[in-house]
Amino acid sequence: MTTEALWAFVQMTPAPHRPRRAYPLTLLSCGDQQRLLTTGQLAHLIGVSAETIRLEIQQGEVSAIRVGRRPEYRIPVAEARRYLTRIGVLEPDPRQS
Repeated sequence: MTTEALWAFVQMTPAPHRPRRAYPLTLLSCGDQQRLLTTGQLAHLIGVSAETIRLEIQQGEVSAIRVGRRPEYRIPVAEARRYLTRIGVLEPDPRQS
């Protein structure tokens, strides 16, 4: 699924399946590799809960940076793209083949 197709799907999906605040996939733009996403932002992109993303982090499926005393995490954009590609949400980037 392309980035544009996924964003169109998110916009068309009726509530309650659609997150209350839909984040555009421009959060994953290639020019902003230093950006960090919250677990909530990544969760909204794929329609799961932030807790699901935290569990994926704890199981080693997603690499993240722990911040603060509580278990809060930030996910680098490059890692988010890798994870979304691995689970089939994004198509592999042909420039990185």
